[in-house]
Amino acid sequence: MGTESISVLTVVLRNALRKSERSGYIHLNPVKDQIVVMPEDYYFSSARNYAGLENDLEVILLSLF
Repeated sequence: MGTESISVLTVVLRNALRKSERSGYIHLNPVKDQIVVMPEDYYFSSARNYAGLENDLEVILLSLF
């Protein structure tokens, strides 16, 4: 693998990690504020969708890659 390929892979992985961290931060806010016990319990969250559970809300899931 060349240096350029490693650099591109590093950027892709770093961006995926940032997306995952942001999503986790957003999903954990209702838990941190003691509104719900689990992120999936908060009605206005996409956490249910990312966990593979049904949700009444229409949500567009973003891929990490």
